[in-house]
Order: sequence, then structure tokens, then C-alpha cells
Amino acid sequence: MRGVRTVKKQHVIMFVLLILVASASVLGFRHQWKLKEEAAEVKAYLEARHHMDFVLVEPLYNWKFGSYGGQFYPKKHPSIVFYAEKMQNGYVASSFVEEWWMKEAEKELTPLMKEKLGKGATISVLPVHGIDEDLNISYPIPSYKEVKSSLSVVITLNEKWKNDKERKQQMMKIVKLNQARNIEDTTFVFEDDDKTQYTISFYGAKSIKTIEQFDKQAEIYYVDAQGFLSEANIDGTLVNEEKEGKGNF
Repeated sequence: MRGVRTVKKQHVIMFVLLILVASASVLGFRHQWKLKEEAAEVKAYLEARHHMDFVLVEPLYNWKFGSYGGQFYPKKHPSIVFYAEKMQNGYVASSFVEEWWMKEAEKELTPLMKEKLGKGATISVLPVHGIDEDLNISYPIPSYKEVKSSLSVVITLNEKWKNDKERKQQMMKIVKLNQARNIEDTTFVFEDDDKTQYTISFYGAKSIKTIEQFDKQAEIYYVDAQGFLSEANIDGTLVNEEKEGKGNF
């Protein structure tokens, strides 16, 4: 009798397991179907808004916000890969326009800056996602130079900062060049062989015409090899070391 009960119990357990496996399979199938359906809707929205064909790289689900979307690129511009997702309220968030501006700016600015700063300079353009919604950008997409695109430019140089007048004049020209293109944030990163960094940033549209203005408007930080950041002066001293009378780093 006990053996019969054991067999019945095993059958019940197997039945429950089968139900669980079947339920998981159904849920998985429904999730995959939902992924493809929502990604297709986002793709259709992008094509209607921007008047161009897009290719879906892969559908995606944002577990944090419970939203569906995917990774896409415009068919005629495969190097511009971006993310877009439909939020639960129906709003579609996309980084397409910002990525478009970023690629446009990199292509135009990289040769100009290498010409002025040297071929070893590395140029990165950073976008602010969501700015296209604030500006109501749809079709056609204007150039980043024609609107307040809020792009930032970071230029990395593999050299030690020496507070050099000639280098400052070159940097002033770069800041002016960027400001003329509606890029108001420019950062220069001087990376030494020991991996310490000296960053000099300029924010806003205020013009820089003299070395004195350059020194005054620069926002300067020193980053040590461990990644710790300290406020610094243009001559290479740390602000928090001035009272202690310590020398250059």
C-alpha cells in the first residue's frame, strides 16, 4: 500500500513539474512574441518620424522600466547604431538624432583638430540624450551646427601638461572653432606616461581672446593614477596644496 502511495505521489510531482514547464514555455513564447511585436512598432514609429528605413539589430526588454524596444540603425547609414524603446505610457525614447549629430561632428571635427593639435590627438564627441525631444527634431534632421545640440567635445593628448603658451593658443582656437558650431563644452585631457591626467575644460559660449582669459575661464582638475580627482591650477599645482606650500605634481 505504501508503494502505491509513493507511485501516486511521484505521478503528482511529475504532473506538477510538467505544468510548470509548459507554463514557462508559454510565458517564454509570449515574451518573445511581445519583444518582436513591440520592436516592430518602434521601428514603424521611427520610420514615420524620420522618413527613412531602419533595420532592427535585435529586440530588447528593459526590466527596470518594463519597456520594450530594440537596437536599430538607418538602412543607408549602418554605422549609426542606437537604442529606442516604447515606455509604458506609449512614449518612444530614442537616441537616434543624438547619435546622428555625434557621427556628423566626429567626421567634421576630427581632421580639423588633428591638424591644429597633432595627429596623436584623440577626439570624442558626447551627446545629451533626449535633447532632440526638447527641440522637437523629426524630419529633416538639421546639422548639429544649426541648433543647440548640446554636444560636448573631449580631446585627449598623450603628453604632460606644461602650461605652454603655444599650446594654450592652439587650444583657444579649438574652443573658438567649437563655439562657432554651437558646441559650448570643450575638454582637453593631457595624459602622462604614468597614467595621471590633467583636464582643462571650458563651458559656455563666452569667448576667449587672451591667455589671461584662458587661464581665468579654465576649469582644471588633476586625476592621479588611482583615479582620484583634485581641483588644480593652470600652473600644475593642486588647489588644496597651496597653503601647504607644496610644489608641482
